[in-house]
Amino acid sequence: MKINYLITLLLITLLSNSWAQEQPILALKDSVIKVMEEKHIPGIFITVVNKDSVLWQAAIGEANVATKEKLTPNHVFKIGSVSKTFTALAVMKLVKEGRLSLNDELRKIAPEIPFTNKWSKTHPVKIKHLLEHEAGFDDMHIAAFVKDRPDGMTALEEVMNHKNSLESRWEPGLAYAYSNPGYMILGYLIEKISGQAYQKYIRDNVILPLNMTETYFTSQKKQHTNIPVALGYSWQNDTAKLAKDVKIIGEAAGALLSNAVDMSKFAQYFLNTTQQDSITLLSSEEVGKMEKNHGWFETKNRVEGGYHLGLYNRELGEAKHRFLGHDGGINGFVSAFVYSRELDLGIVLSNNGEKGNSKILDLIVDAFAPKTTEDTLKTVSKNKAKIDLMPFKKWEGEYQVFTSRNKLFDFLNFPFRTCKLKIEDDSLTIKNFLSDKNAYHLVEKKAFKQQKENYPSVYLAEQDGQRYLSYEQDMLKPINSLKMLLFRVLFALSGLMGILAIIATIVTLLLAPFKKAWRAPLWRNFIFTLPFALIMGSIAIIATSSSMDAIERMGKFSMSSVSIFLLTTLPPIACLLAAYFLFKYWKNNTKKWGKAFYISLFLGGVFLVGYCILQNWFAVQLWSY
Repeated sequence: MKINYLITLLLITLLSNSWAQEQPILALKDSVIKVMEEKHIPGIFITVVNKDSVLWQAAIGEANVATKEKLTPNHVFKIGSVSKTFTALAVMKLVKEGRLSLNDELRKIAPEIPFTNKWSKTHPVKIKHLLEHEAGFDDMHIAAFVKDRPDGMTALEEVMNHKNSLESRWEPGLAYAYSNPGYMILGYLIEKISGQAYQKYIRDNVILPLNMTETYFTSQKKQHTNIPVALGYSWQNDTAKLAKDVKIIGEAAGALLSNAVDMSKFAQYFLNTTQQDSITLLSSEEVGKMEKNHGWFETKNRVEGGYHLGLYNRELGEAKHRFLGHDGGINGFVSAFVYSRELDLGIVLSNNGEKGNSKILDLIVDAFAPKTTEDTLKTVSKNKAKIDLMPFKKWEGEYQVFTSRNKLFDFLNFPFRTCKLKIEDDSLTIKNFLSDKNAYHLVEKKAFKQQKENYPSVYLAEQDGQRYLSYEQDMLKPINSLKMLLFRVLFALSGLMGILAIIATIVTLLLAPFKKAWRAPLWRNFIFTLPFALIMGSIAIIATSSSMDAIERMGKFSMSSVSIFLLTTLPPIACLLAAYFLFKYWKNNTKKWGKAFYISLFLGGVFLVGYCILQNWFAVQLWSY
């Protein structure tokens, strides 16, 4: 009886402990489901690991909305740009074997790649710049982004498909700007150096050594028909619409599929240094190199964080814990892979609803990591009564971002992506255009952070007499504040004249039934309104075309792409017509107020059209890659 009692007591204790451990997971799952419902996400896989075991693995929702097929941890998802970390691992394996060097110059090892770099003598494009997105290359152009990859396409053919993106817009190694074509070049280099297709090399040398048996590239899909596949969706018109299954040209940049089971092994590899040193991939020392910056700018100025060799820094959870990893977004899917060796925590998730994962990641981090963290980088101002920031006075002034991901949007970014930097007492303040001012405190040398931050987000730097501001991963240069103020005043006045032109045209149209001679004034007002209307129309189409389906339409001959081409081509012609009507009006009328009004409309239109031409917002051929 006593033995039976003890066994019963032990079973009750074990069941109680199991129940107590399951309750937080159940609460977390409920919170995740709530977010999924808010964002209209059909399904998601989640895996949470430490270096030795899987802490939580879940497949929530549906793999196929039409058939109501339930997700399992074995369903594969497109993981998008998380694929870049696999490509980086393959490149680093070639580096480990001595077949490639991070400092190899692209021009010397692959002269067949048609890229341009006017700083090539002093700042050549190197392998490390491609890995860190610091070659200065443009991202994929829209037409190239939406084209399907044909079967049997070689890596060099993939690169050539994006050749119009391969121009260094600033000195390689100076600044980060995300560029998919850079990773396509890395895929080609893997193929050229290894002598086999990069898809096969990555599978044989990265994926299989990690025992990831259900992970493969899109082009290898026919070889894995026995693995269940989740379908991707976008939420449109209150319903889940099946996303197009785009086969991207440049698989090294983002064409892997994987599932919760395999990605748990991937995350554990980055957490477990013993495993790194025991398998034939990369040692812990070599993985450590992937987790650091290698560009000359970051090294010289001791810039931390940002994007490393296929990995980036990210702060998650209530305590803003720092993680390394990568995101991935592709038609119908958004994925995230993060890990912190300090916390012994790795998280991978992917949803098939084309929605961001940040909120869910924060929930998971808060459930598995401490709610508070030790502030490892105390600000200098906490350790001294008074901080002398006078040496940083020379950085005061207005700065402008010059590292856009895609130069097509410089037209929209130029007037607005600026900030003013000022030294005030013991802090550095930054005020973004039309935003609040934030204070940053000195951490060390030229690194600053806000009190609520755990790590610096602002770095002051100088190179060859040129001052730079590294601010939340953007790079900024000083600009002349008076010139920018003058530009903004002219920009605002031109916009105001556009509004007045539209109002005048509408008023003339409304008064037409009550006037005999209404055709001439209406026609004249319409002509002066036309340059403004054309520009605003082109911006409106671009602004409302953020979905994958809309981008696809813009990248081909369609109503959207042809409209943007016409709307950005006709404004100069409209200005010439306005000049002709101004001349006629000036010649035939004596009303000074009328002349002043129409010349103001004309000058406002000319200013905006000239700005469009200077910023390449002219004859925008979205179907031309």
